[in-house]
Amino acid sequence: METFKINDVKQSDESAKRGRGLVSAITRTAGDLLVIVLNRKGCVLGCSPFFLEVSGRSLEQLTATPLWNLLPTLEERTRAKRAFTHVLKGWTVKEETHWLAKRGRPELIAWSSTPALDSHGTVEYVIRTGVRVTEREKTQMQALEHEAALRSQRKRDQETLLNYRRDLGTLTARILILEEDGNKALARELHDVFSQDLAALGIEVSLLLKSSGDSPGNLPERVRAVKAHIDRLAEDVHLMSRQLHPAILDEIGLKAALKEECARLSVQGGIPVQFESRRFALPPEDVSLCLYRVVQESLRNIAKHAPAAKARVVLSGRKGGIRLRIEDNGSGFDLNKVMKKSGLGLISIEERVRLINGRFMIKSHPGSGTKVEIFVPLKSA
Repeated sequence: METFKINDVKQSDESAKRGRGLVSAITRTAGDLLVIVLNRKGCVLGCSPFFLEVSGRSLEQLTATPLWNLLPTLEERTRAKRAFTHVLKGWTVKEETHWLAKRGRPELIAWSSTPALDSHGTVEYVIRTGVRVTEREKTQMQALEHEAALRSQRKRDQETLLNYRRDLGTLTARILILEEDGNKALARELHDVFSQDLAALGIEVSLLLKSSGDSPGNLPERVRAVKAHIDRLAEDVHLMSRQLHPAILDEIGLKAALKEECARLSVQGGIPVQFESRRFALPPEDVSLCLYRVVQESLRNIAKHAPAAKARVVLSGRKGGIRLRIEDNGSGFDLNKVMKKSGLGLISIEERVRLINGRFMIKSHPGSGTKVEIFVPLKSA
């Protein structure tokens, strides 16, 4: 047992010698840095002459007790002791402590404590380097820390905003999908039930009209009026069904469906709409539906808000995709004001395009018309 204690003393002496050798090597290039080498108990093995000068203590005074016992306040002693336990775990710790200088006035020191490991990876020494912090430097450091905290807060705010926009986009996409599914079911119901019932009723009225040709009074005229009303109602139901879900896309394709939509606005809205199509690859069903809806919404906006003397819709193939352009010579608008006021139609268009990985661009200025452009990448294009 005694031999073991002697070996411990020898190892401790050798460790102290290595520590003094280490601080000697460090302090040769330390300049005006405060350098201390501590053992695992927190006692000083050696320090730079500059630290002795600043502290006003001798090396014997420093080596007699753990370093934190020499700090002026209990709070700083507790904090320094806690930080030292982290360094013994292999961490590098930065801290600030006040040190009673030789004039008895506390000086603020910014420390960095780094563990020095032996060949087995165990912490053998702790090297503390420090710099004196003046009030001006402290103020600057506090300003930098405040600025860093603001940057960090801005970054968190930006991440929160991005997450909000991502969640909002997901929700909008889900709403659009549910809306299309609901519209499809309702359109089928209108077509399969009401349209057929109205058609049958129209046939019955036509037969009644034939049989009432020789009837007295104004009965034939009244029957014709009922027949005309039924025909208009059937046309309205057919149009409503198409607006809810464009089965026309499946029946005649995107090009013909857009051409018919432009012709319909030309007749009903009194705005000549020119349609042009240039060679393009047949897009998938979801892309066709998106482009059709964009044209519908854009033409509806032109008729309601422009008012334009003419409009133009161009569908064309481009390298790697398909492009849709819609433009009018109407009154135009301030895009920022419209988006702040409501802009739900524009948001709907933008979200639809985003769902098919497309790019959406709109240009408009008061008095100079509006131009909408969409590009959708296609693998087969």
